[in-house]
Amino acid sequence: MLNMLIVNNDMKYIKKLISYTLKYTDNIRLFDVATSGKEALNILLKNNIDIILLEPNLPDLDGVGLIKVIEQQRLEIYNKSIIILSNDRYTLRKINNSPVIYSYQAKDIDKESLLKNINKFVRDKRIMENIDSKIMRELKFLNYNIAHIGTIYLKECIKIDFLKYNGEAENINKQIYPLIAEKYNKSILLIKNNIIKATNYMYNECEIEKLIKYFGIDMDYKPTPKAVIKTVISKI
Repeated sequence: MLNMLIVNNDMKYIKKLISYTLKYTDNIRLFDVATSGKEALNILLKNNIDIILLEPNLPDLDGVGLIKVIEQQRLEIYNKSIIILSNDRYTLRKINNSPVIYSYQAKDIDKESLLKNINKFVRDKRIMENIDSKIMRELKFLNYNIAHIGTIYLKECIKIDFLKYNGEAENINKQIYPLIAEKYNKSILLIKNNIIKATNYMYNECEIEKLIKYFGIDMDYKPTPKAVIKTVISKI
């Protein structure tokens, strides 16, 4: 079940949202309700919330401010987790490119549209969890240090190539590394060097016979990050 947080200060509207979402959607449970941005932030910092229905017009810390705090604290677990409920185009423009936004929904509740949006979120969430699990399975098999920051960056590279380029990205330095650098607010060179360090560790820890079988070539040299990305994608 996915945990849902409703962030809104209109109790009548909250009751409608609860009625619609819990009665007509599967795999969603109401975790909590927050009536202010600060209250919502406290819940998000202390718990694992999967989907957030957010009204931007809030007291003490509005929805735009809440989103900015989530971005600044680099809470990547909330990327693509927020459905904005608003008719305010000016507010929407402020957060249009935020990585934490999944979609936008008119505040005037159209039940069918809302349910379609949430059910699509559930499907996409399951797909992403499945992809993450498969990538981690392959990296663990290769004896990557899963806690190493370079391995974390590499996992992101594999996912981007798989989802955005269908595994056909030709230039990871220009097509993928900049996206990772932007997400983590790091330099492209740092991203690249950390991935290389993680791959060097893998090469030293993994049996040569396993590498030869996995990559299908004679392993007289360390595999490049690009070779790792492409081969892992072929396995998932």
